[in-house]
Formats: sequence, structure tokens, C-alpha cells
Amino acid sequence: MSEPNDTTPSSGDTNQINMGAGVHAQQVAAGSHITQVYIAQQIVAPFREANQQISKIMGFAREFELPNHTSEESLKAITRQLHSLLGYAFLDTCEVSPLQDFVYLLSLNRISEKDGSITLQLELVCHITPFVTVFDEILSTLFDKSDQEFLVRTSKYPSDLNIKFSYVWATNVPYRITRIGPKSIRVDCLDSNHFTVKFPYKPVTYL
Repeated sequence: MSEPNDTTPSSGDTNQINMGAGVHAQQVAAGSHITQVYIAQQIVAPFREANQQISKIMGFAREFELPNHTSEESLKAITRQLHSLLGYAFLDTCEVSPLQDFVYLLSLNRISEKDGSITLQLELVCHITPFVTVFDEILSTLFDKSDQEFLVRTSKYPSDLNIKFSYVWATNVPYRITRIGPKSIRVDCLDSNHFTVKFPYKPVTYL
């Protein structure tokens, strides 16, 4: 089989140029419909599979305990760190997809206070698969592995990442996350009753 040459095609060759890889199908077997269909499937299938993976709705939930004497300021600091982790997951999502702006549901609740501790419930639901899986992985590293492992895992992200976000403590609250610059992210709470915070990331210590 000869490779296509670089000569300028005539006007009758326009469809072959527009088809791109379809030119190979015509050259491999000019009269073989089966060969053309097979090559087309080989081209389209990976693209379709990748988009299915990005678009799959996923959920992640976790509960964690804090001392009952945790102050409101500490709770705000925890909220800031959770949003910084969401920001990290968003940056990774931007790297593996063309998405720079999408919505998700976040639940953040204080579900019980007993035995001297507070149980917080966190749940994330989104139609962008890598956003959920990366957030799950980073949060699990924070809570289940050593501080050093967490620092190594998050060392690739900008130390001066700026996140402006609004939030509310409630169940299934819709948010919109947008990349507004290489190191800037905005998270808009689409609920009318919310708090707005702007900060560069600073580590906090869980009590």
C-alpha cells in the first residue's frame, strides 16, 4: 500500500481531505465497505470511550469525626481546605479534558454530636468522572496516610493557588466551578444562602 503523497488534490478529491483518516480506508480497499467501516470504528471508538468515562455520573461520600470543642473558626478552616482539595481535583480534570467550567452537587453536614465528638458528612456528586475520583483519592490520602505522603501527593499543585468560593452547610447544594486563570479558580454556590471566601491555600491542622 502506498502512502498518500503531498501533491495538491484536484477539486474532485475534496471529500477525501475532509474525511482525514478515511483516506486510508479508501486506499486499503477501494471497493471494500467492510474495511472502511472497521477503520472508522477503530478511529471513533477510543474517542467515544474517553467521553463516556469523563461524562459518567459518580458519587463519593465520607464521614469523619472532630473533637466536640471544635470552634467555628476551625470548621471554616476545614471548609477552606476541603475546597482547596476540590480545586486540586479540578486542576487535574482540566489537564485530562477540555472542561474548564462545570457544575456539581456537594453535601456538607454536621450530622451528629455525641461522645465528645462531632461527625461531619461530606458527599460529592458530579457527571465528570475524574473530578470525583481525584478528589476521593486526595481526601483519602489526607485522612488515611501520613502527612508526608499527603505533601508528596499535593506537591505538584501551585502553592499560590487562589480560590474564591461560596458555600453553605446543607445537603445536595449545587455549585459551579470555573477556571478563571492558570492559578485561579472560582466556585459559585448556586444556593441563595451562602458564605463567600477568597484565599490562597494555607494548610490547616485537624484537631
